Amino acid sequence: MQLDHVVRRLDYSAPQHVRNAVASLGRTEDVRFSPSNRRLAVAGYWKNTITVFEVSIEGSKNSKSIALTDVAEISSTSFKRPHGLDFIDDEKILVTNRDGEPCIFELPFNTTGSFELEPLAIIRSNDIFAPGSVAVIKNERGLDEALICNNYANSVTKHPLGSGAGYKSNNSEVFLKKWLDVPDSICVSKGGEWIAVSSHNTHAVLVYENNPSLNEFSPPAGVLRRVSYPHGLRFTSDGRFILVADAGSPHVNIYEKGNSDWRGLHDPLLSFKVLKDEDFSRGQIDPDGRYNPEEGGPKGIDVSEALNVFVCTCESEPLAFFDLGAILEGARARSSLPRNRAHGPRNLKALGVSYDLNLRRMKDGLRQMKSGVLLRSRKSTDRTTRLLRGMAHPSFSRIARYYLSSLARHTIGLDSIVDRPLSSPGEQSPLSVPKEMPPEPINGEEISRVVFQTWKSRVDIPRNYRYWRGTFLENNPEFQHVLWDDADNDEFIADKFSWFLPIYKKLPAGIFRSDAVRPFFLFLYGGVYADMDTECLRPLLSRPFSGDVILGQMRPNLSFVDSIPNAIMASKPFQLFWLLVVAIMIEKVERLGSVEEIRKAGPEFTTGPYLLHEAFNYYRSASEEEVRVRTGNIIANLPEHVSVRIKAGRIELLPAGIWYPLDHQNPIHWRFRKFLLRDGMRLTPAEARLLFPKANLLTYWTHSW
Repeated sequence: MQLDHVVRRLDYSAPQHVRNAVASLGRTEDVRFSPSNRRLAVAGYWKNTITVFEVSIEGSKNSKSIALTDVAEISSTSFKRPHGLDFIDDEKILVTNRDGEPCIFELPFNTTGSFELEPLAIIRSNDIFAPGSVAVIKNERGLDEALICNNYANSVTKHPLGSGAGYKSNNSEVFLKKWLDVPDSICVSKGGEWIAVSSHNTHAVLVYENNPSLNEFSPPAGVLRRVSYPHGLRFTSDGRFILVADAGSPHVNIYEKGNSDWRGLHDPLLSFKVLKDEDFSRGQIDPDGRYNPEEGGPKGIDVSEALNVFVCTCESEPLAFFDLGAILEGARARSSLPRNRAHGPRNLKALGVSYDLNLRRMKDGLRQMKSGVLLRSRKSTDRTTRLLRGMAHPSFSRIARYYLSSLARHTIGLDSIVDRPLSSPGEQSPLSVPKEMPPEPINGEEISRVVFQTWKSRVDIPRNYRYWRGTFLENNPEFQHVLWDDADNDEFIADKFSWFLPIYKKLPAGIFRSDAVRPFFLFLYGGVYADMDTECLRPLLSRPFSGDVILGQMRPNLSFVDSIPNAIMASKPFQLFWLLVVAIMIEKVERLGSVEEIRKAGPEFTTGPYLLHEAFNYYRSASEEEVRVRTGNIIANLPEHVSVRIKAGRIELLPAGIWYPLDHQNPIHWRFRKFLLRDGMRLTPAEARLLFPKANLLTYWTHSW
């Protein structure tokens, strides 16, 4: 709910010299009450000063009296664009300088006038860069710590202050970083359980759960949305609400936590106006006469807990007081109405937070690219380009809707999956699959009705793999379903292709050997190969094959070496193409030489998708005679009844999205599958078909090597 009228201010009394000091503040940033509420400090950004007012707040719930009784203007050679400040106690204050270093000062006591001060201590750290706002807190041992927003390092650093003379900070650490983009303000709930940080460029406030495991790689637990350029922010004393000043509008937003915490996505409960439109518009014009959409609105905010008085400051209105108690009463009345709260299981809240932040990053990148604004670094440019490419993918809007739609709330965890039959409807052992051999092909004129899969063991199959394998059984009852383990693969090579054993044994790990078996199986038996992390969304025969060898694209651009994965392949038996794959594999292994060099090269290059991509390109460009020459040594090792049946068939390359609707190089897809797998979630068949309407199969890229 947004109030279009300016909320009534509380008048304050002050002698003329104090009113003159208020009028001369200029551009302000943060504002803070001292612990006793007797002092109020304001950061003067352009003047390179901080102004400390003596303040008295008296009265009752319905009648409040505010008096600014005195003022001291503090300057220092260490002030270089002071932006943030917080009291350590009533006599000591920590000031952060956008173009300088954080400094601690001892304030003059009960005096009037201007003072030039030297800092008691300067906090120096290689982790500090363009420090903005600061919050001073007590750690679990009762010692002071400073949490400092580093605007252009996109981080919050933690600095133990110790105690006593000098307030030396001997060490520091990067405390928060994940998803921050120009952190402009920070506050901590009264009990210390939650930390809220304004993230200027993502147009949101990120809320982190302050537990012992919190670190720079921790994602936020919650996101406060619908704010243009968040600046100052403050928890209420009971932790139920967060107030957020929006520098890009004349409003302050109030957010309410969910049933028990701040996890998930939160929209404003109430947005109230603290500036007149003409004052806000005047503040959007910078000193050079240029329009700045990021300025004009309220900057610093704070709350005097004694009588719930709320103060905010900005350049066009240097100091304004409001009755927070009355505003919160309206907010509480509003919160009793039915509305959308952040709700649902914790993993779904995290899913929504991740999507929301990804979308914000992409929108900002798109805005910068459209306006011609250069990004801060090549890395940032590349990242934004990848994200925008991901956003352009046809599945993006469907994935976006899934994150926040009611479908997500019906997604169930893997622990609740009912075991499906794994080899046949009559099979009673869900954890064990007997070894089966496919029949010898009668002819090579059709793709064999065999689904071949391989896993480390046939008696200890992970629950998600059992579920995904079950989708092949349910959708393709007319197919034989063959599952081999590592020992079965070894036996197959030794029995049918013993001449390959020296190469096979040189492969350094199971994933290499699993890759190597696939072209041999498809050559000898034909059929469909599918990785165990592949789900069958529709019957395999629902889309007729027209080629002799069927491969799938993951990426539309075939110039990428991973654009044709070997996770799903189909074939008629006795196809020359598979012998070419084996020939190139042998060449690679022999060229690499040692087991260690093969390991360093990796399975993708030696036996996996890069190899398949190379074989596809060669087969497409070379003549049949050239392919037969390159595979001549292999053909010579085959039994005659097999070699005479070899055919140079046509490769059908399925377009991206049919077999591989999830592109593991697409950052949106990658985050989507990452959260599904990390939180033990799966798509229902209806959800998968809705998200990927053209897909027959869906590989989740678990990379379980």
